[in-house]
Amino acid sequence: MALLEWNSTHSLGNQPMDRQHTVLFGLLNRLHFSMMKGQAQTLTGPLLKKLIEYTQTHFAEEEALMA
Repeated sequence: MALLEWNSTHSLGNQPMDRQHTVLFGLLNRLHFSMMKGQAQTLTGPLLKKLIEYTQTHFAEEEALMA
């Protein structure tokens, strides 16, 4: 079972941002799943790195959109 479920209440109505948010949900769910399956040692590091990189890119784009 996913930790986070994307649904229309999360939508901003901006397709590029909504797509990025679904990617973030997916990364967080993969991280949670790996931890719950006891795979934290092998998967957590790479998933966290990907999550950090994607989050930095996403927030930069979101800030530019708000400006």
